[in-house]
Amino acid sequence: MVGLDEVVWNEPPDREEAGSPNVVGAVALHAAIDAIGEVGWPALLAHDRRTSLMLHEGLRKTPGVTVLGPVPGTDSLPVAAFLIEGVPHALVAARLSAEFAIAVRHGCFCAHPYLTRLLGLSAQEIERFRDGVRHGDRRSMPGAVRASCGINSTEADIDALLVAVADIARGTPAPVDYVQDPRSGDFFPDPATGWCVDVRVQRGPCSPG
Repeated sequence: MVGLDEVVWNEPPDREEAGSPNVVGAVALHAAIDAIGEVGWPALLAHDRRTSLMLHEGLRKTPGVTVLGPVPGTDSLPVAAFLIEGVPHALVAARLSAEFAIAVRHGCFCAHPYLTRLLGLSAQEIERFRDGVRHGDRRSMPGAVRASCGINSTEADIDALLVAVADIARGTPAPVDYVQDPRSGDFFPDPATGWCVDVRVQRGPCSPG
């Protein structure tokens, strides 16, 4: 939990995860720059603008969804932070992953003061959340869900996200119960319900063993 005047650190080993220099990442960055040069910036910019417009407009048109950040019509990257009314951001992320095989990020995205301002939280609310973190309970941590598109994202990918978000927003019951881990705040499908998602992205009951 990060504020402008105070930080509540995670317990080790998470707090020590700065790690060694990302040599592999540096090599990969060079390869990515070469690949981007081959595609060409005009094509990339056109793709970003097209997917950004589709992502932001689609989310804003979905009942029960609030998009945070730039106002409609802003020329922005194809990245959208949003909330679904009545559903915790961590649960939205868990359901998108387990039920729809869609990966998103949730939380405050390393921008805690900005997110708490966008969410309109009072100093008293923030202190209450901070107190929970101090006691190892992150179940009520504020945040949002963030979906993003890359060069390989297609309109079909965005359509799939919008359908899934609308499904959750309209209150469609989950086919599995979820349990929340107090220490991380994340939700996970309850193993007791016997539900799993296999590597072929097929949803169904887990078989014994």
